[in-house]
Amino acid sequence: MNKEDLFALIKARLTALDFKVNPYREIQYGLQFVVFHGDLSGMIRIYQGKKGVRVDLSQMDTGSVLFATIQTALDSVRSQIAPIPTERVEMDRAPAPTGDPDDVIGVDESGKGDYFGPLCIAGVFVNPELTATLQALGVKDSKQLTGKQIISLNPAIQEACPYTVVVLNNLVYNDVYGKFPNLNNILAWGHGRVIENMVGQVKCPHVLCDQFGHQSLIQNALILRGIDVTLLQRHRAEDNIAVAAASILARAAYLKSMDELQDKYKMKFPRGCPPEAYAVRAQFIEKFGEERLGEVAKLHFKIKD
Repeated sequence: MNKEDLFALIKARLTALDFKVNPYREIQYGLQFVVFHGDLSGMIRIYQGKKGVRVDLSQMDTGSVLFATIQTALDSVRSQIAPIPTERVEMDRAPAPTGDPDDVIGVDESGKGDYFGPLCIAGVFVNPELTATLQALGVKDSKQLTGKQIISLNPAIQEACPYTVVVLNNLVYNDVYGKFPNLNNILAWGHGRVIENMVGQVKCPHVLCDQFGHQSLIQNALILRGIDVTLLQRHRAEDNIAVAAASILARAAYLKSMDELQDKYKMKFPRGCPPEAYAVRAQFIEKFGEERLGEVAKLHFKIKD
Protein backbone atom coordinates (compact mmCIF):
# COMPACT_ATOMS: atom_id res chain seq x y z
CA MET A 1 0.00 0.00 0.00
CA ASN A 2 1.31 3.46 -0.87
CA LYS A 3 0.63 6.73 0.93
CA GLU A 4 -2.17 7.77 -1.44
CA ASP A 5 -4.00 4.46 -0.94
CA LEU A 6 -3.68 4.77 2.83
CA PHE A 7 -5.04 8.32 2.68
CA ALA A 8 -8.07 7.09 0.74
CA LEU A 9 -8.61 4.29 3.26
CA ILE A 10 -8.38 6.63 6.26
CA LYS A 11 -10.59 9.22 4.57
CA ALA A 12 -13.30 6.63 3.92
CA ARG A 13 -13.18 5.41 7.51
CA LEU A 14 -13.30 8.88 9.06
CA THR A 15 -15.95 10.17 6.68
CA ALA A 16 -18.19 7.28 7.71
CA LEU A 17 -17.83 8.57 11.28
CA ASP A 18 -18.97 12.10 10.36
CA PHE A 19 -15.47 13.57 10.03
CA LYS A 20 -14.67 16.11 7.33
CA VAL A 21 -11.36 15.28 5.66
CA ASN A 22 -9.54 17.99 3.70
CA PRO A 23 -7.54 17.16 0.58
CA TYR A 24 -3.94 16.23 1.32
CA ARG A 25 -0.81 18.13 0.35
CA GLU A 26 2.60 16.66 -0.31
CA ILE A 27 5.37 16.99 2.29
CA GLN A 28 8.87 15.53 2.41
CA TYR A 29 8.61 11.70 2.41
CA GLY A 30 4.82 11.80 2.64
CA LEU A 31 1.65 13.84 2.81
CA GLN A 32 -0.48 15.63 5.38
CA PHE A 33 -4.13 16.64 5.73
CA VAL A 34 -6.47 18.24 8.25
CA VAL A 35 -9.58 16.53 9.65
CA PHE A 36 -12.56 18.11 11.40
CA HIS A 37 -15.09 16.64 13.81
CA GLY A 38 -17.62 19.15 15.13
CA ASP A 39 -15.66 22.07 16.55
CA LEU A 40 -12.44 20.01 16.79
CA SER A 41 -9.69 19.73 14.18
CA GLY A 42 -6.31 18.08 13.87
CA MET A 43 -3.55 17.27 11.39
CA ILE A 44 -2.65 13.76 10.25
CA ARG A 45 0.54 12.90 8.41
CA ILE A 46 1.38 9.79 6.39
CA TYR A 47 5.01 8.90 5.72
CA GLN A 48 6.26 6.40 3.17
CA GLY A 49 9.69 4.76 3.43
CA LYS A 50 11.54 1.54 2.76
CA LYS A 51 9.60 -0.27 5.50
CA GLY A 52 6.23 0.83 4.14
CA VAL A 53 3.77 3.51 5.21
CA ARG A 54 3.01 4.80 8.69
CA VAL A 55 0.60 7.27 10.24
CA ASP A 56 1.84 10.15 12.40
CA LEU A 57 -0.46 12.01 14.83
CA SER A 58 2.33 13.95 16.57
CA GLN A 59 0.83 17.29 15.53
CA MET A 60 -2.23 16.65 17.72
CA ASP A 61 -2.81 16.99 21.46
CA THR A 62 -2.35 13.42 22.69
CA GLY A 63 -4.64 14.03 25.66
CA SER A 64 -7.58 15.25 23.58
CA VAL A 65 -10.84 13.49 22.80
CA LEU A 66 -10.12 13.99 19.08
CA PHE A 67 -6.76 12.21 19.35
CA ALA A 68 -8.28 9.23 21.17
CA THR A 69 -11.17 9.04 18.70
CA ILE A 70 -8.91 9.08 15.65
CA GLN A 71 -6.51 6.55 17.17
CA THR A 72 -9.37 4.12 17.77
CA ALA A 73 -10.82 4.78 14.32
CA LEU A 74 -7.48 3.92 12.73
CA ASP A 75 -7.42 0.61 14.61
CA SER A 76 -9.93 -0.66 12.05
CA VAL A 77 -7.54 -0.04 9.14
CA ARG A 78 -4.17 -0.77 10.73
CA SER A 79 -4.13 -4.42 9.63
CA GLN A 80 -4.34 -3.23 6.02
CA ILE A 81 -1.21 -1.11 6.32
CA ALA A 82 1.23 -3.99 6.55
CA PRO A 83 0.89 -7.72 7.22
CA ILE A 84 2.27 -9.16 10.44
CA PRO A 85 5.30 -11.29 9.50
CA THR A 86 5.06 -15.01 10.17
CA GLU A 87 8.17 -14.78 12.33
CA ARG A 88 6.50 -12.21 14.60
CA VAL A 89 3.43 -14.42 15.00
CA GLU A 90 5.68 -17.23 16.12
CA MET A 91 7.32 -14.92 18.66
CA ASP A 92 3.91 -13.98 20.02
CA ARG A 93 3.19 -17.51 21.19
CA ALA A 94 3.02 -17.55 24.96
CA PRO A 95 6.45 -18.43 26.38
CA ALA A 96 7.08 -20.03 29.71
CA PRO A 97 7.70 -17.53 32.51
CA THR A 98 11.33 -18.61 32.67
CA GLY A 99 11.68 -17.69 28.99
CA ASP A 100 10.98 -13.99 29.48
CA PRO A 101 13.81 -11.68 28.33
CA ASP A 102 16.08 -10.17 30.99
CA ASP A 103 15.62 -6.70 29.52
CA VAL A 104 11.91 -6.10 29.00
CA ILE A 105 9.20 -3.44 29.10
CA GLY A 106 6.25 -4.69 31.13
CA VAL A 107 2.77 -3.23 30.51
CA ASP A 108 -0.41 -3.61 32.56
CA GLU A 109 -3.68 -1.79 33.20
CA SER A 110 -6.07 -1.01 36.03
CA GLY A 111 -9.69 0.10 36.06
CA LYS A 112 -11.08 -1.89 33.14
CA GLY A 113 -13.35 -3.85 35.49
CA ASP A 114 -14.33 -0.87 37.64
CA TYR A 115 -17.62 0.88 36.94
CA PHE A 116 -16.43 4.15 38.47
CA GLY A 117 -13.14 5.82 37.59
CA PRO A 118 -10.73 5.89 34.65
CA LEU A 119 -8.78 3.28 32.74
CA CYS A 120 -5.07 3.51 33.66
CA ILE A 121 -2.25 1.79 31.75
CA ALA A 122 1.42 1.78 32.76
CA GLY A 123 4.73 0.57 31.39
CA VAL A 124 7.96 -0.18 33.28
CA PHE A 125 11.41 -1.08 31.94
CA VAL A 126 13.37 -3.71 33.85
CA ASN A 127 16.83 -5.28 33.40
CA PRO A 128 18.67 -7.70 35.73
CA GLU A 129 19.97 -4.88 37.96
CA LEU A 130 16.54 -3.27 38.23
CA THR A 131 14.96 -6.67 38.82
CA ALA A 132 17.12 -7.07 41.94
CA THR A 133 16.09 -3.59 43.10
CA LEU A 134 12.38 -4.31 42.62
CA GLN A 135 12.67 -7.68 44.35
CA ALA A 136 14.29 -5.97 47.34
CA LEU A 137 11.37 -3.52 47.43
CA GLY A 138 8.89 -6.40 47.56
CA VAL A 139 7.30 -5.73 44.17
CA LYS A 140 4.66 -8.25 43.09
CA ASP A 141 1.35 -8.28 41.27
CA SER A 142 -0.81 -5.42 42.58
CA LYS A 143 -3.70 -7.83 43.17
CA GLN A 144 -1.62 -9.36 45.97
CA LEU A 145 -1.03 -5.99 47.66
CA THR A 146 -3.15 -3.66 49.76
CA GLY A 147 -3.95 -0.12 48.68
CA LYS A 148 -1.48 1.26 51.20
CA GLN A 149 1.28 -1.01 49.92
CA ILE A 150 0.56 0.06 46.32
CA ILE A 151 0.70 3.75 47.23
CA SER A 152 3.94 3.17 49.14
CA LEU A 153 5.64 1.23 46.33
CA ASN A 154 4.54 3.61 43.58
CA PRO A 155 7.16 6.37 44.10
CA ALA A 156 9.91 3.83 44.79
CA ILE A 157 9.28 2.12 41.43
CA GLN A 158 9.12 5.47 39.64
CA GLU A 159 12.44 6.49 41.18
CA ALA A 160 14.14 3.21 40.29
CA CYS A 161 12.89 2.49 36.77
CA PRO A 162 12.02 4.21 33.49
CA TYR A 163 8.22 4.25 33.33
CA THR A 164 5.13 5.84 31.81
CA VAL A 165 1.49 6.03 32.90
CA VAL A 166 -1.50 6.86 30.66
CA VAL A 167 -4.82 7.77 32.32
CA LEU A 168 -7.93 7.63 30.14
CA ASN A 169 -10.48 9.64 32.10
CA ASN A 170 -14.17 8.80 32.02
CA LEU A 171 -15.18 11.52 29.57
CA VAL A 172 -12.61 10.42 27.00
CA TYR A 173 -13.27 6.72 27.67
CA ASN A 174 -17.03 7.08 27.16
CA ASP A 175 -16.62 9.21 24.06
CA VAL A 176 -14.32 6.66 22.43
CA TYR A 177 -16.41 3.70 23.51
CA GLY A 178 -19.54 5.37 22.14
CA LYS A 179 -18.00 5.36 18.67
CA PHE A 180 -16.15 2.03 18.86
CA PRO A 181 -17.96 -0.19 21.38
CA ASN A 182 -15.22 -2.70 22.06
CA LEU A 183 -13.14 -2.67 25.25
CA ASN A 184 -10.32 -4.67 23.67
CA ASN A 185 -9.80 -1.97 21.02
CA ILE A 186 -9.51 0.68 23.72
CA LEU A 187 -7.06 -1.51 25.65
CA ALA A 188 -4.97 -2.10 22.51
CA TRP A 189 -4.85 1.64 21.79
CA GLY A 190 -3.80 2.39 25.38
CA HIS A 191 -1.15 -0.33 25.41
CA GLY A 192 0.19 0.93 22.09
CA ARG A 193 0.47 4.45 23.40
CA VAL A 194 2.29 3.30 26.55
CA ILE A 195 4.71 1.20 24.50
CA GLU A 196 5.33 4.15 22.18
CA ASN A 197 6.16 6.32 25.20
CA MET A 198 8.48 3.67 26.62
CA VAL A 199 10.51 3.00 23.47
CA GLY A 200 11.07 6.75 23.32
CA GLN A 201 12.79 6.50 26.72
CA VAL A 202 14.76 3.25 26.55
CA LYS A 203 16.28 1.04 23.89
CA CYS A 204 14.58 -2.27 24.59
CA PRO A 205 13.40 -4.67 21.86
CA HIS A 206 11.08 -6.72 24.10
CA VAL A 207 7.63 -5.88 25.48
CA LEU A 208 5.57 -8.20 27.70
CA CYS A 209 1.92 -7.84 28.65
CA ASP A 210 -1.08 -9.91 29.62
CA GLN A 211 -3.02 -11.40 26.72
CA PHE A 212 -6.51 -10.09 25.99
CA GLY A 213 -8.53 -10.55 22.83
CA HIS A 214 -6.68 -11.54 19.68
CA GLN A 215 -2.90 -11.25 19.83
CA SER A 216 -2.85 -9.05 16.73
CA LEU A 217 -4.75 -6.22 18.46
CA ILE A 218 -1.73 -4.62 20.15
CA GLN A 219 0.66 -5.68 17.39
CA ASN A 220 -1.41 -3.84 14.81
CA ALA A 221 -1.54 -0.76 17.05
CA LEU A 222 2.27 -0.81 17.07
CA ILE A 223 2.48 -1.25 13.29
CA LEU A 224 0.24 1.80 12.90
CA ARG A 225 2.69 3.80 15.03
CA GLY A 226 5.75 2.49 13.19
CA ILE A 227 7.11 0.75 16.30
CA ASP A 228 9.27 -2.33 15.78
CA VAL A 229 9.53 -4.44 18.95
CA THR A 230 9.14 -8.09 19.82
CA LEU A 231 5.75 -8.23 21.52
CA LEU A 232 5.19 -11.09 23.94
CA GLN A 233 1.68 -11.73 25.22
CA ARG A 234 0.62 -14.45 27.64
CA HIS A 235 -1.81 -15.12 30.41
CA ARG A 236 -0.61 -14.39 33.98
CA ALA A 237 2.16 -12.13 32.65
CA GLU A 238 2.08 -10.37 36.03
CA ASP A 239 4.34 -13.12 37.38
CA ASN A 240 7.09 -11.20 35.57
CA ILE A 241 8.39 -8.42 37.81
CA ALA A 242 8.27 -5.81 35.01
CA VAL A 243 4.55 -6.42 34.46
CA ALA A 244 4.01 -6.60 38.22
CA ALA A 245 5.66 -3.20 38.64
CA ALA A 246 3.50 -1.80 35.82
CA SER A 247 0.40 -3.18 37.53
CA ILE A 248 1.34 -1.27 40.70
CA LEU A 249 1.84 2.02 38.85
CA ALA A 250 -1.44 1.58 36.97
CA ARG A 251 -3.37 0.76 40.14
CA ALA A 252 -1.77 3.64 42.03
CA ALA A 253 -2.87 6.00 39.25
CA TYR A 254 -6.38 4.57 39.45
CA LEU A 255 -6.54 4.95 43.23
CA LYS A 256 -5.26 8.53 43.00
CA SER A 257 -7.86 9.35 40.35
CA MET A 258 -10.60 7.87 42.53
CA ASP A 259 -9.51 10.03 45.46
CA GLU A 260 -9.68 13.07 43.20
CA LEU A 261 -13.18 12.15 42.02
CA GLN A 262 -14.35 11.65 45.59
CA ASP A 263 -12.90 15.02 46.64
CA LYS A 264 -14.48 16.77 43.67
CA TYR A 265 -17.98 15.32 44.02
CA LYS A 266 -17.97 14.75 47.79
CA MET A 267 -19.07 11.14 47.29
CA LYS A 268 -17.51 7.76 47.95
CA PHE A 269 -17.35 5.62 44.82
CA PRO A 270 -16.99 1.83 45.25
CA ARG A 271 -14.22 -0.07 43.48
CA GLY A 272 -15.03 -2.79 40.99
CA CYS A 273 -18.66 -3.28 40.01
CA PRO A 274 -20.38 -4.41 43.25
CA PRO A 275 -24.16 -4.36 43.89
CA GLU A 276 -23.87 -1.08 45.84
CA ALA A 277 -22.61 0.64 42.67
CA TYR A 278 -26.23 0.93 41.53
CA ALA A 279 -27.19 2.83 44.68
CA VAL A 280 -24.20 5.18 44.32
CA ARG A 281 -25.10 5.70 40.67
CA ALA A 282 -28.63 6.70 41.71
CA GLN A 283 -27.24 9.08 44.34
CA PHE A 284 -24.96 10.73 41.79
CA ILE A 285 -27.81 11.18 39.30
CA GLU A 286 -30.04 12.69 41.99
CA LYS A 287 -27.31 15.10 43.02
CA PHE A 288 -25.77 16.09 39.67
CA GLY A 289 -28.12 14.82 36.95
CA GLU A 290 -27.85 11.80 34.66
CA GLU A 291 -26.19 13.87 31.93
CA ARG A 292 -23.07 14.15 34.13
CA LEU A 293 -22.80 10.44 34.99
CA GLY A 294 -20.21 10.03 32.23
CA GLU A 295 -17.81 12.20 34.24
CA VAL A 296 -17.33 9.43 36.82
CA ALA A 297 -18.55 6.13 35.34
CA LYS A 298 -18.01 3.80 32.38
CA LEU A 299 -21.44 4.05 30.83
CA HIS A 300 -21.39 0.77 28.90
CA PHE A 301 -21.25 -1.27 32.12
CA LYS A 302 -24.50 -3.00 32.99
CA ILE A 303 -25.24 -2.69 36.71
CA LYS A 304 -28.38 -3.76 38.56
CA ASP A 305 -29.91 -3.03 41.92
